[in-house]
Amino acid sequence: MFLSTLFCALYWVSLVSAKFGDPLSHGVDDLFDVMGQATIDEWNVDAGNVVLNIETEMVIGQDEIWVLDFQAYEMADGSTPVDDSAPANLIPEKTGSCSNIFANTTGFYKDTYSPAPPGTKDLYNAFTKGSPSDGRRFDNYTYTGDVDTLLECTNTDAEKVWVHKVYEDYVEFNATLYMTNVRPKYINKPVAASYIESYVVLYWRLLRVALSRFLISSTERLRPVFQYAIVSTVYVNDDASLDVDRSRAHVELVFKTVTDSDGELISVYRYGSLVYTSPNTKNTLSHIKLLPSRGCSSALGVRRTRFVAISDAQMTATTELSAASDGRLYGEGFWAPSSADTSASLTIDLREVKYISGIQTQGSKYSLNYVTDYEVRYYTVTNDWRSLGTFSGNFDSDTVVTNMFDVPVEANIVRIFPLASVNDKAMRVEILGCPTEGRQADHLDLVNTPVCDYIEFPGQCTQLWQFFMVLNVDEGSVSNNMPIDATGNFQFQYETYRCDNASDVGYDTCEQLQIPDAVVSHEITLQTTVQLTDSEKDKPWLVVTQVYGDDSSVNLIGGYRPGVSHLETVTIELEFYPQFLRTQVGLELMLFMVCIGEQYQNDPDGCFSAPADDSYTAYVHEDFSFTMSTGVDLVADNITPSSQTLATYSYDWSDELYTITFVNKALSARTRDYTITTVFRLVPAQRKRRDISDDMGLLTRDRRDLQTNAKKQQLSTVTMKSRGCPITATHDPIYLECLCMNGYAYSKEHYDCIVPEVELVQDLEDVTTPIQKDAPPVAKPVDITEKQADDSAASSITSAPILLFVATIIARSY
Repeated sequence: MFLSTLFCALYWVSLVSAKFGDPLSHGVDDLFDVMGQATIDEWNVDAGNVVLNIETEMVIGQDEIWVLDFQAYEMADGSTPVDDSAPANLIPEKTGSCSNIFANTTGFYKDTYSPAPPGTKDLYNAFTKGSPSDGRRFDNYTYTGDVDTLLECTNTDAEKVWVHKVYEDYVEFNATLYMTNVRPKYINKPVAASYIESYVVLYWRLLRVALSRFLISSTERLRPVFQYAIVSTVYVNDDASLDVDRSRAHVELVFKTVTDSDGELISVYRYGSLVYTSPNTKNTLSHIKLLPSRGCSSALGVRRTRFVAISDAQMTATTELSAASDGRLYGEGFWAPSSADTSASLTIDLREVKYISGIQTQGSKYSLNYVTDYEVRYYTVTNDWRSLGTFSGNFDSDTVVTNMFDVPVEANIVRIFPLASVNDKAMRVEILGCPTEGRQADHLDLVNTPVCDYIEFPGQCTQLWQFFMVLNVDEGSVSNNMPIDATGNFQFQYETYRCDNASDVGYDTCEQLQIPDAVVSHEITLQTTVQLTDSEKDKPWLVVTQVYGDDSSVNLIGGYRPGVSHLETVTIELEFYPQFLRTQVGLELMLFMVCIGEQYQNDPDGCFSAPADDSYTAYVHEDFSFTMSTGVDLVADNITPSSQTLATYSYDWSDELYTITFVNKALSARTRDYTITTVFRLVPAQRKRRDISDDMGLLTRDRRDLQTNAKKQQLSTVTMKSRGCPITATHDPIYLECLCMNGYAYSKEHYDCIVPEVELVQDLEDVTTPIQKDAPPVAKPVDITEKQADDSAASSITSAPILLFVATIIARSY
């Protein structure tokens, strides 16, 4: 695993300030004795459409206005958006870009006032005026649209109001929405108004998980072995100090290849062969950041450093709106041709023949101008120009995009033709390559291929491969609590060489075999989950990150085939969030339960709602307790345990991961959906016996909403397929076994009914039974069914339950 996208949005409300102006000249100041409130009525996303609805409660007959803004009502200089001159006036310029002060206007204190969004502002696009009832009226300010508009909100200083913090597994965005009730001291008198202000903290948490689906090869001579897949954050302009680029994901894939031979064959990655395809045409390969080294990718000296190898005189262009010599990677300037130059090109004279193997590009550093497609040509040693092809360029102004050529070529002049751009054409470049002395272009990839390891798989060349890619990810259809899968297939091609001594790092004796390349295909799912909640519902949440059988490279989350078989060992891995809590608390399993039926996937009570005959409990802790949605309280005495048990279950405090393993038992002979429900609680780090609220006290004020919900349960679901009994077997519902037809036995090795192996038995102690020379041996079937795991070593931790999680997993059996 690894980490599919979790957006988590929530809010937290607090009174922040109040100001009551000058004292009244007579009487009692009871201006706010009767006052309504502003609340978040809806904070949701459905099919990529965000809804933020703020409900304001108005007191009929009371002069007042609610000001909604992502900055405090009173500015640093003491000014406010309500001008109390006679008559009072609203000043939109004193609020941020996403406030509800849409225009300069008067008469806004009165019940007859109806604002008209959006006016000069960018967020709210609807206002609904409520009907008076019992002296109150409930109005609604609503934004409906894409999330980008929301995240682009700025204050009066043109600073973005959303800030982000990057954790190891997710990114958190937050912004503070101020809700201020403003009332005049006097009508039509220039006296500062009074106000009471509260605020709401909005959070978005972005979590992506990479799920490995399959890793296969097109030929038996090369076998891929999965290591890991990791997804991480991409920043605008590749700069961590800037915004997070939510439309892209950085993916790191690592796997080994085992070349089947007697130590004579090695594999060499073919440059230019990496291809990414996805059923969703919006999920594409943005660019490649890291490939296996070919030993010829050094910067040849165009880039801006203290000492440059390529002089200004060596850089020329057809036209120069900005100088050609400014077109250096990482430079402050850039090269820009004239807009009228339809055949513009930038030429770099190396002044000596070198191998060129790739090119790196950027756009303008200080403006949104960059080249998206370009062609590269080179001048050869045979005195003619040749094209290396067209390449995809940049997607922003500052991120370095690298394109490697299929094969290094000898050149002394390189010419770059910008073909398409965003706004004006602007380029900063570097040429990658190496000297030609002592090198052969067709041997560079071979000489620098990863060294063979012959220890892990004796006699076979085992090599480790690492690839870093950036993907464009479509998130247009995300919905609340609905995981969105972006599945795609990576393909890598490998040449095969035969070597007299493959353990020789120089590979001087190697020769390429004239056979088709081995094609390694790796299907990866980037899973994005959106969870929106509010201050009353906010709590730690549980995420199932891995479900796999014998083949750990195939993550079965989401019902991915082939699923698991009867008597196959299944591993489930879980994590909890928010991540900052992991330094204080960990997970403890309280119950593990399996039932038939996918209808329990979204049931708030999971398998607790299933009939007893359709479920079994493999583990229950003596301190288990759970309150069902119906209000029924369950404890360990209410749960009937079964003979089925878990193999292992433990929390790794260093990896912050909970792992459960169990032997899959067929609940049915045919295709069925199973639900696996687990209940967890949080326990303090080091298992110290103290209440978890002591740890929660360390949280900042806007995080303490987690404390009040720390004892509430949570439901998490994941789908998985499971193969039931073979077609030649019947199902025993009592012992949950697959009973093969006469003469066959169920094989855990093949997960099928097969003719059992036999072993010869000669009862040498029975002297009354002479051994006949021609008598057939006695056949004894080998018992190859798996015994149930012993649960006697299960831990029994007696600390009081602190937090319950419910994780529900859907399994399918054929």
